Amino acid sequence: MKSNIKENFKCLHCGKHVSAIGNIGTRNRNHCPFCLWSKHVDETKTGDRLSKCGGKMHPVGVTFKKSRDGKWKKAKIGELMLMHICEKCGKVNLNRIAADDDPKEIMKLVKNKSVSEEIKHNVKQQLYGKEIIIQK
Repeated sequence: MKSNIKENFKCLHCGKHVSAIGNIGTRNRNHCPFCLWSKHVDETKTGDRLSKCGGKMHPVGVTFKKSRDGKWKKAKIGELMLMHICEKCGKVNLNRIAADDDPKEIMKLVKNKSVSEEIKHNVKQQLYGKEIIIQK
């Protein structure tokens, strides 16, 4: 059964207390805004809270949600999403970035040399809300 109750929680990774209530830009808080680690609570759909696993989910990267202007228009860059992998069962989940997530922790996920400068630029633009000039 789906739970609509917003519960505060203690992060399984860093131990900090996390508020699930507030204007954070997401309805289903299950990751820590300080270290970005999550708990495996959703099974098939975001917010279903049906997973019996309960494992720690490591933040492994970021991606962009698919977004379109209209039915026949070209896809554009959508909102930034965190990618997590469960250390217990290996399931990969995507989570929306919340307004109180630490941007420095998010940037650590894209500092990898294999991530293109264009992607780094788009991530910075979404995090900081302004045009960023990339120095080469």
